[in-house]
Amino acid sequence: MVLALLLVSAPSFASVPLGELQGNATRVRISDSGYVAISTMDSIYLWQGGKVRWRATQRKFGPYEGDRYFGIRVVANDGTIGGSYGNGAPLFMSGLEQSEAALLKNGKLKVLNETGGSGEVADIASDGTIIGSSSWRGFIIRRGRKTIWKPVTNWPNGNISKLLAVNSKGDYLGKSSRFATYQSTPFVYSKGKYTWLLAGLDNSFIEVNDLNSGGTVVGIQLAWKDGVREIDGLIWREGSAKRQVIPDASLNAVNDNGWIVGQSGGKACVWIDNVAHDLNALAPPETGWVRTEAQGINRNGSIVGIEKKGEATRPFLLRLKSLS
Repeated sequence: MVLALLLVSAPSFASVPLGELQGNATRVRISDSGYVAISTMDSIYLWQGGKVRWRATQRKFGPYEGDRYFGIRVVANDGTIGGSYGNGAPLFMSGLEQSEAALLKNGKLKVLNETGGSGEVADIASDGTIIGSSSWRGFIIRRGRKTIWKPVTNWPNGNISKLLAVNSKGDYLGKSSRFATYQSTPFVYSKGKYTWLLAGLDNSFIEVNDLNSGGTVVGIQLAWKDGVREIDGLIWREGSAKRQVIPDASLNAVNDNGWIVGQSGGKACVWIDNVAHDLNALAPPETGWVRTEAQGINRNGSIVGIEKKGEATRPFLLRLKSLS
């Protein structure tokens, strides 16, 4: 799909109903094949082709220990969901991790004990390759064979590694960190070579979230000024020595056309050719609901995220209709 290159105005989307779900939605992801994975405080859902394919309650996964549940990170083209099972997202580099890298397939939980400790599945490539992090080391599982990512020794802060995303070309997005200080620098690893991305400024923290086939990386920078937390979106483009900063925004995902989704000013947005489009305007939600964050986008331009009405949250799916 290359029509995005011809875009001169806002795209047109249709809102797709996802059916009745139990509990407030917390996270939603979409695959290129159209599977949508949804987590709520009560359950995990897999939606595809106009209906919920299966639902699994959080208590179904094993001994329930108060705050122990499955958190989704990615859904693959075959409907397999990857993420973490434990006390939420793993607290990497804190020494307090209690989550384990895990998969959900047909509603059944599989904890990846072979990855060597606590962590999460971060991404699943189109060929089934699984990547993630466990016990302060990245891991790759390809055709059933596991590889532990070695710490990056040519960077002085590199005694911890974490893998976060893999694109359709087999390039990896990750970050290398120092355990003692938690300082970290993100990188792209392609064809045996590291490209180091600019680190954060003083009193700031950088999180990288996604990498597309063109080498574009998106993420966020958190900084504290006069005791107030500020969040800005960050974009690194292949071949550029500079990063682009989007004030008061967070950027969660980018597809191979370069479309970026996230939020700006508390509204779900898509950025196309550096122009932000409010998803509440492109496809108005039901009365009272506000789309607050776009969390995923696939190669066809379908977008998923979270919308709110008072204290209630639910997932949304927008399907691209046309480019005008």
